[in-house]
Amino acid sequence: MWRFVLLTAICLVAFTACEGVAGVPAPSPSAPASKGVAGGVSVLSEDRALLVVQEYLLSKATSAKAKNYLAELYSSGGKWSAKSELLGDGTRIWNVMMETEDKADSEIKSQWRIACWTVFGDGGVLPSPKFDANALRIETELQELSGSS
Repeated sequence: MWRFVLLTAICLVAFTACEGVAGVPAPSPSAPASKGVAGGVSVLSEDRALLVVQEYLLSKATSAKAKNYLAELYSSGGKWSAKSELLGDGTRIWNVMMETEDKADSEIKSQWRIACWTVFGDGGVLPSPKFDANALRIETELQELSGSS
């Protein structure tokens, strides 16, 4: 038994000493978590994907003007939907879309007609480049109204 403990201790010392030797890769630090609003919550349903995007947008609206803009966006009659997509590497994402079709052209902003956000399984959110990057345009307006540059 003492031989096993001694052998384990020697292997542990040898392994830790090799970390500083050239040619032996040190373990890489884990990647930082996505800055999604969900705080690392798994997104496994359409409803959760929609909520994650709405929480994300609300977190971008830090002033009263920006929150009013968001309220107008939500009340513009947009229909929210989410579709799951499996990427080639096995990653599951959600494409969350907001589409407004009922209002006259002059009543709503062009970027409110259709916009899309990508939601990752861990709750991270990115504005999608689809549909003329309207999601990014919405976020930019929220940022400007919040006084951020």
